[in-house]
Amino acid sequence: MVGVYSYAEYQRLLGLSLAEKIERAHMVIIEALQRNSDGGSNAVACSWGKDSIVLVHLVRQFCSKSFVEFNNTGVEYPQTLAYRDLMLRLWDLESVYVETSPKLSFWECVDKFGYPHLRRMSKGRNVRAKNGAPACCRVLKENPDREFCRGFGVGLKFVGLQANESMARRLSFLREGELYFSKHHGMWMCRPLMIWTDEDVWAYHDLYAIPRNSVYDLMPRNGCMPCTGFKRWREVMAKAAPALYGKVSRDMGTPLLHDCIFKEETV
Repeated sequence: MVGVYSYAEYQRLLGLSLAEKIERAHMVIIEALQRNSDGGSNAVACSWGKDSIVLVHLVRQFCSKSFVEFNNTGVEYPQTLAYRDLMLRLWDLESVYVETSPKLSFWECVDKFGYPHLRRMSKGRNVRAKNGAPACCRVLKENPDREFCRGFGVGLKFVGLQANESMARRLSFLREGELYFSKHHGMWMCRPLMIWTDEDVWAYHDLYAIPRNSVYDLMPRNGCMPCTGFKRWREVMAKAAPALYGKVSRDMGTPLLHDCIFKEETV
């Protein structure tokens, strides 16, 4: 599964049936485990969202000792934390579960960097120079993740990314495929869901009767409650956490949305 794909090949893979995608994911996971057989432990990155819980289910079919890593930013939706507690009990994950915490809080990051900007924006304090991602992501997620991987000797990381989520991820899939060795991270990176769609993910939930995080009753995403780093953050925050939305809007000096109706569309 290691290789480079053409866009036409990506389109073909995207059109596979769910059964074919599951079989392919199994093959990718097995190959990843084989390549890391002498390279230390492995971990599944889990945000307790719809994609990562499917990834946990897939990986644990072949390696029940895989760490399940949650980078808790401290500003997660309460529905996500309740779902975490449910799944830890339901799937008996306590013995392999690792939860990281950042050295700075989200609000300390806001004081230092400002609120997050859209990733495509290159200006502002709260951005990283290379890819425009918010600096708070580095503090809240990436740095704690790096410390965890070093401390636990992780040689293989499973990540639940989909190529259709952004142009950057599609290009990454075309360059690196589902499995590659990252010199930057110093480990194998395995992304078995790269050719999956949201429809595939929800169908997998139904197929295996996986409980759903109730945060999706409010919005099509999970993550940090006060995040302003995606396109429709105002609609999402106004619907899910109105009081928080009022505070963030006042802090940013932006006008409030009145009688906003949240539309089900990708943010």
